[in-house]
Amino acid sequence: MDTLQRLHHDHQNISRLLQVLWQQISRPDHDQRPDYEVLRDIMLYMCQYTDLFHHPQEELIFQQLLQYSPELAPTIEILTDQHQALVQQSKKLQETLQAAIHQFVLWDDLQSALTEYATLLQHHMDLEDQQILPAVKHRLNAQDWQEIEERSRIRIDPLFGKDVQDHFRDLYRVLTRDFSESD
Repeated sequence: MDTLQRLHHDHQNISRLLQVLWQQISRPDHDQRPDYEVLRDIMLYMCQYTDLFHHPQEELIFQQLLQYSPELAPTIEILTDQHQALVQQSKKLQETLQAAIHQFVLWDDLQSALTEYATLLQHHMDLEDQQILPAVKHRLNAQDWQEIEERSRIRIDPLFGKDVQDHFRDLYRVLTRDFSESD
């Protein structure tokens, strides 16, 4: 799978996680306790895969794109700032959710933080999908992609890859159950 396909595939997978995240966020409104383990595992995935591998690869693409499209600099700056904010939020949320499994955490505050994170992440991906990826498809050439590949830290996706890591098996079951029920 080439880099652009991998990024598109990652965005589809992150969208699936966002759907589960929104379901969990809205549970207390339906008198159901949120599943802190599922929420924690979503945030752990975001910390271990998206923040460490997906976003850095996007930033390499942004750097290449700026050589051809300097007019996109303001948008790329916004996206880069959002990467930093998402990294900070995902780490804090993952730690808070880990604690929530073992001790009381005020749900209203956590729900608000999760909502803020999910909203920012969705806005971020929409901006990339609508403004950056179309430009990337048209402007980057084979040599640019080769350079990006050489500089990228590639990792097999621990949740959506060929083999699901043990820690993510419960989350994988939730994802496959939720999406088989929606078909």
